[in-house]
Amino acid sequence: MAETTNGTNRKDVYERFIIAATVQLQENLRTARWLIEPIHCLRSYRLDQKGTGTLASKHEIYGVIAEEVHELLHAIESNKPLEEVQKELMDIAVACIFGAACINAGTVDW
Repeated sequence: MAETTNGTNRKDVYERFIIAATVQLQENLRTARWLIEPIHCLRSYRLDQKGTGTLASKHEIYGVIAEEVHELLHAIESNKPLEEVQKELMDIAVACIFGAACINAGTVDW
């Protein structure tokens, strides 16, 4: 297996794949420009927080997104401040973009 920089046996998802996924999202959401700038600002957030290890399957992508949705529901049910709810919403967006980046990188096996 090829060497990676993330300390695992998983392939790396480089920033270029995240940028490509972000651009693709922007093309699909041209009418929602207010949404795109925060996502561009967060494209490195996921890499800083979780590293460059790819998600290996559609099921793993779903699991990451589902966990973020669970954290959003917890924030809402716990009556957390709006800033914390917003953070969880951004985490969902970042997870979705990272999933798309993994697909763009060709690292999703099944």
